[in-house]
Amino acid sequence: MFKNKFAAILLCTFIIITTLGFSKVIVTASEIVSLEVNVKQFGAKGDGHTNDTKAILNAVKSISKTKSKGIVFFPTGDYIVNTTITIPAGVSVTGDSRDSTIIKRLDTKSTAIFNLKGNQIIRDIAFKSRINLYPSGDDITIVDCKISGTSQGIQNASTIKGLTVSNTLFDGCGYGILSNKSPSYDTTISDCNFINSTADDIEINSPSKRFIIENCNFKNNVSKSISSGFGIGVAVHAKEITINNCNFLNIACQAIHCEDYSEVTITTCTFKNSGRNKHPGNPHSDIAVLSSAKANISDCVFLKSDSGYSVIGIYSNNSIIKGCKFYEKWCGYSSNYYDCEFYGDEALAAGSRLGKGIDSPSAQKIVSNCKFSNLSVGVEFGYLAAGSYGGTVEHCVFTNCDSGTASKRTSTMIYAGASEVVKNNLFKSCIVGVSLPNGGNAPRRNYTVINNLFSSCKSDLILGTYIPGYKRLVSNNLKIIP
Repeated sequence: MFKNKFAAILLCTFIIITTLGFSKVIVTASEIVSLEVNVKQFGAKGDGHTNDTKAILNAVKSISKTKSKGIVFFPTGDYIVNTTITIPAGVSVTGDSRDSTIIKRLDTKSTAIFNLKGNQIIRDIAFKSRINLYPSGDDITIVDCKISGTSQGIQNASTIKGLTVSNTLFDGCGYGILSNKSPSYDTTISDCNFINSTADDIEINSPSKRFIIENCNFKNNVSKSISSGFGIGVAVHAKEITINNCNFLNIACQAIHCEDYSEVTITTCTFKNSGRNKHPGNPHSDIAVLSSAKANISDCVFLKSDSGYSVIGIYSNNSIIKGCKFYEKWCGYSSNYYDCEFYGDEALAAGSRLGKGIDSPSAQKIVSNCKFSNLSVGVEFGYLAAGSYGGTVEHCVFTNCDSGTASKRTSTMIYAGASEVVKNNLFKSCIVGVSLPNGGNAPRRNYTVINNLFSSCKSDLILGTYIPGYKRLVSNNLKIIP
């Protein structure tokens, strides 16, 4: 009787345990319990003198050999390593704070402190080495860190997806983040500060896609020569790049440089002091969009430069520029401008005003709904070596400009062609509203000046003769009597 009752109890217990086991023991990889280890438990000193490489390696191995996710924790200290430490996928690294936990290499080898294999977070640590972090796996987050390095802060040379860098200070790096050799995708760099770089703050020099750079500050790039980088805030050779709500101050060459096949969107950024006079990189400007690159630039502010820095806001071969404001800055070459505002020094009297708004809009380019105030020239038609030049200026307002629209072509360039269209604009208190004179004694070719209003200008129109057989249309231009 007792034996049967005991057996029945055992059977029931087995059934209950088995049932519970099937509901709780089966786990997926994402549910594996994370382990946390402290590097000091493995002998790390963190005293700024001891080589802690072996202790750190042992701490990392203690997690990786369990095939679990985990965290390697560095308490406050100054840790020295002498080789690259591979951090396996799923293993994260944290410290007390970027002001109190420091990991550094004292040698000058061109290899990183950490090789990051993916699916991990690096947080609250300061890194100091020639090269600091090398992401080589997907889904990596670097947050609340401080990075200093004479060569590269983050070396992004492998093809990876899902790199996020946020709230991190890059101080005194060569390149802050260098993405080269292999393309990467879906990278976000946000709320970071880049100061005192000697090369480029960020360079995307590979056919990457989908980079977002937002809410970042770029300050005091101190590059002195091309051999140490171009001295650029963000250098782009890639597509689907977005730069949003960033500030650029005291940049040695250009704040943003786009070339080759790049496609870039730049929004709500502020620029002051780009293109230091003695820096060898060209062109000196806040933004340069060169060769076949394309940029959409909107709602940005270009502040007056201090002495020793460039007065060029945008130097672009192929951009669409909307809603931007320029203070004693001028822009040039083949781009479209919509709803922009250009301001000169309002304290300067007529005839002594400095600066221009837009220089050399080429054929088929448009300047529309823009405002130009207190400038020597609002829009200046330039000259090119061959082909048609000029463009369309429409629905704009020119106030207190020595000349609203003007031509600077010379007699040697007159036969390259001309196709200026100036229509539906208002010219207020300008010395000359529209000035399209001949180059030397050579007559002009095509031009159209129609439906413009002139108010309190000393001279409304100055137009030269034209070549018979070419198109010239001058009509419906009205003078407003004050």
